[in-house]
Amino acid sequence: MNLELLSYGLDVLILIFLAVMIFYAFRLTNSLNEFRRNRNQFDEVITKLVTSINQAEQSIRDLKEVSAEEAATLNGLVRQAKSLSTELKDINQVSETMAERLEKLASENRKILRGDTPQEEQGDIIPDDSDLPSFMIQDKYAEPAKEEVASHQEIEEHREFSDDMPEDLQSEAEKELFRALQGTKRKSAGR
Repeated sequence: MNLELLSYGLDVLILIFLAVMIFYAFRLTNSLNEFRRNRNQFDEVITKLVTSINQAEQSIRDLKEVSAEEAATLNGLVRQAKSLSTELKDINQVSETMAERLEKLASENRKILRGDTPQEEQGDIIPDDSDLPSFMIQDKYAEPAKEEVASHQEIEEHREFSDDMPEDLQSEAEKELFRALQGTKRKSAGR
């Protein structure tokens, strides 16, 4: 009897475990069916993810190419800016030198006009009562007025006196100023 009870007890226990196992098998089957239904959606998500990754990689490659091109362009602009900066410094130095020379000439001219400098030291300074201005800028393409034709002819006559031109004159404007000063000096000496 005890053995029969034990046998029934084991049978009942096996039936309970079997029922629990059938219940979990049923739930697992339902879960697998649900997984199969969602698997297609999961595949679509994975496909979209792979496509997005490929697009991101292509965008990164394009970005690297564009950044390399822009870096080369910027390097060229920087080199050009440096060369322009050097040229501007040179131009600034030349203009400062010319300004100093013009200031020196102006101060000497003021001294002469005031009578502070002896006649021998006056050099190529224009007297105040000259008919020509000390410096003229000519427009080669403009039509001269009738009254300007005579002064232009006088300026052309002054261009003849370039034999005794100093070598330290650098620009065409300085040479033209020197010629005008020489002509005025000769004109005032001829009076």
